[in-house]
Amino acid sequence: MPDLLELIAERTQTQAQELERVRAMAPEEAQAGLARAQEVCQRGHEAAMSALMDPQVFRQRYQHREGMPDEVEPPGPPTDVPPVTPPSPPTPPPGGRGGKHHGGW
Repeated sequence: MPDLLELIAERTQTQAQELERVRAMAPEEAQAGLARAQEVCQRGHEAAMSALMDPQVFRQRYQHREGMPDEVEPPGPPTDVPPVTPPSPPTPPPGGRGGKHHGGW
């Protein structure tokens, strides 16, 4: 388990740093979402580090609360950003693959 916790601590720290870099280049409308993602990564990193430093306290905290940390807040209301619709595939030409049949009759 310590190896997994070390991996989680490392990855969440890397992700938080990458999100910080992305935020520096992102438009204003993306800032709130990126900040929240960075905060979640930071909390994950802190939880993994806490578990590595004091596994017993970590177990008690998460087992007695059914896996939910004390700081959990309900998600905010959804944003008004419309979903991205993928482009539709091109329409094939009439008559199939080119119109002529090249069979051996």
